[in-house]
Amino acid sequence: MNPVMIFKALGHETRYRLFCDLFGTSSSACEIKDNIPACCVMDLMEKYPLSQSTISHHLKILVEAELVEQENYGTYHYYHVNLATWNAFRDYLNRLNL
Repeated sequence: MNPVMIFKALGHETRYRLFCDLFGTSSSACEIKDNIPACCVMDLMEKYPLSQSTISHHLKILVEAELVEQENYGTYHYYHVNLATWNAFRDYLNRLNL
Protein backbone atom coordinates (compact mmCIF):
# COMPACT_ATOMS: atom_id res chain seq x y z
CA MET A 1 0.00 0.00 0.00
CA ASN A 2 1.47 3.28 -1.14
CA PRO A 3 -0.35 6.18 0.56
CA VAL A 4 1.10 8.77 -1.83
CA MET A 5 -0.32 6.93 -4.85
CA ILE A 6 -3.68 6.59 -3.09
CA PHE A 7 -3.83 10.30 -2.22
CA LYS A 8 -2.89 11.14 -5.81
CA ALA A 9 -5.51 8.79 -7.23
CA LEU A 10 -8.30 10.06 -4.97
CA GLY A 11 -7.19 13.69 -5.32
CA HIS A 12 -8.86 13.93 -8.73
CA GLU A 13 -12.60 14.56 -8.49
CA THR A 14 -13.56 12.14 -11.27
CA ARG A 15 -11.47 9.31 -9.82
CA TYR A 16 -12.87 10.02 -6.36
CA ARG A 17 -16.43 9.81 -7.71
CA LEU A 18 -15.66 6.62 -9.64
CA PHE A 19 -14.14 5.09 -6.52
CA CYS A 20 -17.20 6.04 -4.43
CA ASP A 21 -19.50 4.47 -7.02
CA LEU A 22 -17.44 1.29 -7.04
CA PHE A 23 -17.41 1.27 -3.25
CA GLY A 24 -21.18 1.54 -3.27
CA THR A 25 -21.27 4.65 -1.12
CA SER A 26 -23.27 6.64 -3.64
CA SER A 27 -25.99 5.77 -6.10
CA SER A 28 -24.50 3.59 -8.75
CA ALA A 29 -25.32 2.27 -12.20
CA CYS A 30 -23.14 -0.72 -11.37
CA GLU A 31 -24.10 -4.36 -11.37
CA ILE A 32 -23.41 -6.58 -8.38
CA LYS A 33 -20.95 -9.44 -8.94
CA ASP A 34 -20.54 -11.98 -6.11
CA ASN A 35 -22.04 -9.47 -3.62
CA ILE A 36 -19.29 -6.99 -4.50
CA PRO A 37 -20.29 -3.78 -6.30
CA ALA A 38 -18.58 -3.96 -9.69
CA CYS A 39 -18.84 -1.98 -12.91
CA CYS A 40 -17.66 -2.23 -16.44
CA VAL A 41 -16.69 0.89 -18.35
CA MET A 42 -19.98 0.79 -20.27
CA ASP A 43 -21.91 0.99 -16.97
CA LEU A 44 -19.91 4.05 -15.96
CA MET A 45 -20.33 5.71 -19.36
CA GLU A 46 -24.09 5.76 -18.72
CA LYS A 47 -23.53 7.79 -15.56
CA TYR A 48 -20.64 10.06 -16.50
CA PRO A 49 -20.44 12.32 -19.58
CA LEU A 50 -16.98 10.98 -20.37
CA SER A 51 -15.54 8.92 -23.20
CA GLN A 52 -14.64 5.27 -22.82
CA SER A 53 -10.93 6.12 -23.03
CA THR A 54 -11.18 8.78 -20.30
CA ILE A 55 -13.00 6.46 -17.89
CA SER A 56 -10.52 3.68 -18.67
CA HIS A 57 -7.64 6.05 -17.98
CA HIS A 58 -9.03 7.00 -14.56
CA LEU A 59 -9.72 3.36 -13.70
CA LYS A 60 -6.15 2.46 -14.69
CA ILE A 61 -4.81 4.98 -12.16
CA LEU A 62 -7.09 3.55 -9.45
CA VAL A 63 -5.84 0.04 -10.34
CA GLU A 64 -2.19 1.20 -10.23
CA ALA A 65 -2.83 2.65 -6.75
CA GLU A 66 -4.24 -0.80 -5.85
CA LEU A 67 -7.53 0.78 -4.76
CA VAL A 68 -9.43 -1.05 -7.49
CA GLU A 69 -9.09 -4.52 -8.98
CA GLN A 70 -10.02 -5.62 -12.49
CA GLU A 71 -11.81 -8.91 -13.22
CA ASN A 72 -12.32 -10.18 -16.75
CA TYR A 73 -15.65 -11.76 -17.74
CA GLY A 74 -15.67 -12.61 -21.42
CA THR A 75 -14.85 -9.44 -23.33
CA TYR A 76 -15.78 -7.16 -20.42
CA HIS A 77 -13.50 -5.88 -17.71
CA TYR A 78 -15.26 -5.38 -14.39
CA TYR A 79 -13.80 -3.17 -11.69
CA HIS A 80 -14.35 -3.37 -7.94
CA VAL A 81 -12.77 -1.91 -4.80
CA ASN A 82 -9.74 -3.71 -3.38
CA LEU A 83 -10.92 -3.94 0.23
CA ALA A 84 -7.54 -5.10 1.53
CA THR A 85 -5.85 -1.93 0.28
CA TRP A 86 -8.72 0.28 1.40
CA ASN A 87 -8.66 -1.18 4.93
CA ALA A 88 -4.85 -0.82 5.12
CA PHE A 89 -5.13 2.81 3.99
CA ARG A 90 -7.87 3.50 6.53
CA ASP A 91 -5.68 1.99 9.28
CA TYR A 92 -2.78 4.14 8.08
CA LEU A 93 -4.92 7.29 8.39
CA ASN A 94 -6.07 6.28 11.87
CA ARG A 95 -2.44 5.88 12.99
CA LEU A 96 -1.72 9.46 11.87
CA ASN A 97 -4.16 10.77 14.51
CA LEU A 98 -5.31 13.63 12.29
